[in-house]
Amino acid sequence: MFNGELYVGKVGKSVGLKGESKFFPDTDFLEQFTSGTRFETKKGSLIVEYYHPDRGIIKFENINTPEAAKKITNSELYTTLQATKEQCQLQEGEFYWFDIIGCDVYEDSLLLGKVASIERLEPTDYMLIQTDLALQSQGFNKTFLIPYIDRYVLTTDINAKHVTVQGGMDLLEAS
Repeated sequence: MFNGELYVGKVGKSVGLKGESKFFPDTDFLEQFTSGTRFETKKGSLIVEYYHPDRGIIKFENINTPEAAKKITNSELYTTLQATKEQCQLQEGEFYWFDIIGCDVYEDSLLLGKVASIERLEPTDYMLIQTDLALQSQGFNKTFLIPYIDRYVLTTDINAKHVTVQGGMDLLEAS
């Protein structure tokens, strides 16, 4: 996060003669890269002119030459949590990563830890768990991964900041 904003992708090298760039999205919600959408960078704002996900190419307003595109190479794009929720629609049982991060993770009544981040190791998302101090004091690792799949994740309650898992202790013991 950058100034309370959510990282959604990175601008790559300049492509072609019109100021287009390679683009590396870091989100499941490609629909947010529509014409007119504003993103923040550490150097200022960029407004999408168009995005071709099949080609991995993005074009921003007022970036019309390869030289101008080179100046924004490696820029990280950020949006707000509110804009994400407005532009990106979830299906039943889906959650934004930023809502899962910070949730306590339980197996039965045992607190395993807290979700520190979500890691994508294609094709699966994994919760990086900061192991509870009580378990760390018993010699368990400080962190471990739990795949965010039905086999392990039983329930997620983002309002209560509570994720219930099965097999999590086995993963912790094996890590």
